Amino acid sequence: MNALSPDKIKKLFEESLIDMFNNKKKVVYSAVIEAMEDFGLSRAIKEGRKSKFVDEKKIIKVLNGSK
Repeated sequence: MNALSPDKIKKLFEESLIDMFNNKKKVVYSAVIEAMEDFGLSRAIKEGRKSKFVDEKKIIKVLNGSK
């Protein structure tokens, strides 16, 4: 059994990534978009934790079109 050198492993990994990007563009694109959305959502949650809470009754009034 032959052991693979670190350089050979790196080369195989690079070739696999290139092949994946070329053949599975939609899957890679979807994964990147999903990661970006998750990142944005986590930032929004963190920002929301810093702001003041709004009374639920006020939110319902706005949703119903009242002021």
